[in-house]
Amino acid sequence: MFRPYFDFSPFERHPPQSSARLWQHVRAQVKKRVNYASRSWRTLFSQLIVPVLFVVLGMGVALPAISPATAPPIEISTAQFVNVSMSSILVPYQDFVSMPDYPYSNLTSRDSFLVTPTAAITQLFNPAGPGSVCAIEDGSLTWLDANQPNISKKTLDRKVDLTLFDTHCFGLSCKNCIRSGKLGDFIVPVTADSSDATCRCETKKFVEQCERFPQPNVTGVSISGSIPYEVSGFDLSAWTIESSQNANFGFGGVAFGFQNPNVPFDYGVDKHKFLRKLAVRHVTKVLFDNRAFHAQPIYLNLWHNTLLRAAVRQSGADVNPGAYAIRLTNYPLPSKKIMFSLEQICLGTSVYSSSATIQAFAVLMLLFGISSIPLIYVVGCNNIVLSGWDFPLSLKPLGKRDPPFLGDDMAFGIESNIPRIVLGLYQPVNRLFTMKFDML
Repeated sequence: MFRPYFDFSPFERHPPQSSARLWQHVRAQVKKRVNYASRSWRTLFSQLIVPVLFVVLGMGVALPAISPATAPPIEISTAQFVNVSMSSILVPYQDFVSMPDYPYSNLTSRDSFLVTPTAAITQLFNPAGPGSVCAIEDGSLTWLDANQPNISKKTLDRKVDLTLFDTHCFGLSCKNCIRSGKLGDFIVPVTADSSDATCRCETKKFVEQCERFPQPNVTGVSISGSIPYEVSGFDLSAWTIESSQNANFGFGGVAFGFQNPNVPFDYGVDKHKFLRKLAVRHVTKVLFDNRAFHAQPIYLNLWHNTLLRAAVRQSGADVNPGAYAIRLTNYPLPSKKIMFSLEQICLGTSVYSSSATIQAFAVLMLLFGISSIPLIYVVGCNNIVLSGWDFPLSLKPLGKRDPPFLGDDMAFGIESNIPRIVLGLYQPVNRLFTMKFDML
C-alpha cells in the first residue's frame, strides 16, 4: 500500500473535504491573484487594454466610412385589396380603435368584400411599370393610358395634376381616400402594357389580370402569404433574415427585378414627385401578410437597406435614384386581426432599429473576444472550451427580449438596456482576468 513520505493529517485543523478547507483555499487564491495583478500592470495594458482600444478605434473609423454616396428617395404606394365595387372602405392602415365606426370591424373570414387570396397572389406576378393600369380616372387621358405601347420622355415630362387620378389610390390624406359609391369610368387596357405580358384591368375587383407571366423559365409556386417568395428567379436566401412556417408570424411575399423599358433610365430627376412615384424603371414589389407581427417594417427595412441601395450604381453619371422604388401591398387574407395603424408601423420600425443597435454591441463584444485569443493560448489550452462557452453567455444579457420578428409591439428605451450593456462588457473582461490570473 502506498504511503506518503510524510503524513500531515494529524497537524491539519480542518478535514480535506470540509467547507472551511475550501474557503481557506479560495482566500489563498484571491490573495495570490491580487499580488500578481499589482506587479503586472504592464502585461495587462499590453495584452488587454491596447487590443480593446485598437478595436474601438478601428470600428470608429470603419463604420462611418460605409455610407452610400446616393440615397434613393423611396416613394411607397400602398393599397388595400378590397372589392371596391361593393364597399366604400378604401383606407389602408387604419386602426379600429381610432375609427369606431369602421364598417369592417365586424367582418368575418366569409366576407364578400375581401378579395380572395388567388387574386392577391396574381397581383404579385404582375410586372412593374408606371403604376396600376386601373389608376386613370378620366377617359380622355389617353396619353397616360397603358394602351400606349411606347411612352416617350417628352410625354412623361408633362405636368401631372393629382385630380387626374382616382383619389382612393393617390389621396393626400385619409379623408380624401374615403368616398362612397362604385368606381368611376376607368380606362380598361385591351392590349399589352409596358411589360412582356398581356394585362387587363378587372374593374369588378380592381386588380390586374396578366397572361403569359411570369416567364416560362420561372417556376410558378403557390404561396400562402406567410413565407417569403419571389418570381424573378433570384435567390433570396442571402438577403432574408428570418421566416416562419406559422402564418401568424409570416412575412408575406416579395417579387423584384422587373424593369419598365418604356421609362427612360435618366427619368425621375427634378420631376414632379408624384409622377416619379409612377414612372419608375426598377420596382421592388412587396406583398405582406397583415396578420404578421412587424411584417411591414421588417420588409421595408430589409429591402430598402440591402437590395434597393445595393442596386444603385455608384458610378457618378449613371446614378439615377429616381429610377428605383418599392411598391408595398397589403395582403388582406380573411382574418379577424386588425391591420397596422401608422403609429404601429413607426413603432415597429423603431423596435427593429433598436434591436439592430443592440446586435452591434454584440458584434463588438465578439471582436473583443477574438482579439483576446492569443491571451487564451498564453494562459493554456484548457481555457479555450471555457471561454467559448462563456462569451456567448456574456452576450445574452444584451438582448431584453426575443428578436423583433417574434416580439410584441412595445419599444424599449436605452435606459433599460444600460445595465445589460454594462454587464455584457463586464463578463468577458472578468473572464479574461480570471484566465490571466491562472498563469500563476
